[in-house]
Formats: sequence, structure tokens, C-alpha cells
Amino acid sequence: DAIETLLHTACEKADLTTDQVDRLVLTGNTTMLYLLTHRDPECLSHAPFQADTLFGNWETILDRAAYLPPCMNAFVGADITCAVLASGMTNDPATALLCDIGTNGEIALWKGGKLYVTSTAAGPAFEGAGISCGCGSIAGAIDKVWTENGAIQAHTIAEAPAVGICGSGLIDAIAAFLETEQIDETGAA
Repeated sequence: DAIETLLHTACEKADLTTDQVDRLVLTGNTTMLYLLTHRDPECLSHAPFQADTLFGNWETILDRAAYLPPCMNAFVGADITCAVLASGMTNDPATALLCDIGTNGEIALWKGGKLYVTSTAAGPAFEGAGISCGCGSIAGAIDKVWTENGAIQAHTIAEAPAVGICGSGLIDAIAAFLETEQIDETGAA
């Protein structure tokens, strides 16, 4: 349903009808591509964490040919592969860093003509694990924090009453607390 909604939105912006689209390119992390294609993700849930497919193939989605770009490995998905390509970072000799912080935190470093990529679990750090008021990106989650005239300001998703703080809000809050010197570089008050 979400892909169909995105297709309609993209077509509206491009002044097209969805009937004019005969091919799609869909990217995501490895687990999301498994779920999208109704593959059993069980192999990703335990050591040695080896995907039995890394995609790079065509599927039929929404009655259209859909290309699913390749993942680099089980937890370095096609989303970071596409982000590296779209950024053009490997076309420039300058050192570049690309970070994709979501459920999996993926980092790509281009240095000296080599691309280094790694990943780690990031969602738990930003969606509640060890954070007393952490939550996902839901209505009421504080998603933006900033300083204005020396005071801390906050925004919530859907402008609903605050229920917790999500990852983007947490990063903003740390920056705001550092700016106002309410915490130091170690995070201590």
C-alpha cells in the first residue's frame, strides 16, 4: 500500500498517470526487501547472518516490472548502495562520508579510491532501548529540537502532544543541549 501511495504521489508531481509507468526501481535494506518479496527472513535472524539472496533482480510488483538493486551483504542493503551511487561520492577523489541511520546504521567512507562500508543496529539506540522516553517516529514523538533566543524548543510529529522522543529529535536535543552548555562533550550535565 505504501509503495502504491508513493507511486501516486510521484506521478502527481511529474504530471503523469500511474498507467504511464511500466517499470519501478525499489530499494531498501535487506530485511525490507525480503519482506517486500515475501521471502522468509529467518536466515537474517541468527549467526552467521547470511542472506540467501542479495537481490539485484527483477520482480513483479503492482503489476509492473520492478528492479530491486543489489545489497552488499545481509546488513548493508540496497538502500546504502543506491545512496552511494546517487551521491556521486565515488566520482570525486575527495574523502567523503555518507551515513544512513535507521533501524540499521550504515556508514560508507570513500577514501583514497576505496569504499569502506559497515553497519550496526541503530534503531534500538534511537527508539527506546536504554532511553527512558525513547519511541519510534509516531504521532507525538519529538522529532525536532532547537534553540531559539537561548531557550530549547521542540516539535512533535503530527503536532500531537509529546509522547516521547525519536532518533532525529534525540540527535537535535543533544546538539541543542551542547549549544546551551546544559551538557558537555561527554554528555554529562
